[in-house]
Amino acid sequence: MSDLNFSKEETKRLSELLKYAYDAIDYWFEGCDVDDTTFNENISKKTECEYFINKIDKQE
Repeated sequence: MSDLNFSKEETKRLSELLKYAYDAIDYWFEGCDVDDTTFNENISKKTECEYFINKIDKQE
């Protein structure tokens, strides 16, 4: 796998996109009555977003 090279502007945009996705997942499923599998999957997706947001933000 090759290294990805992003400009500072692209890195910022990617971070903002991940934050938006995190918030959207949180908003969409807040208070929803979903089965445990879907609930756990959403927690997993939020955790993945958080991981990459933190990794990106540390580089800025």
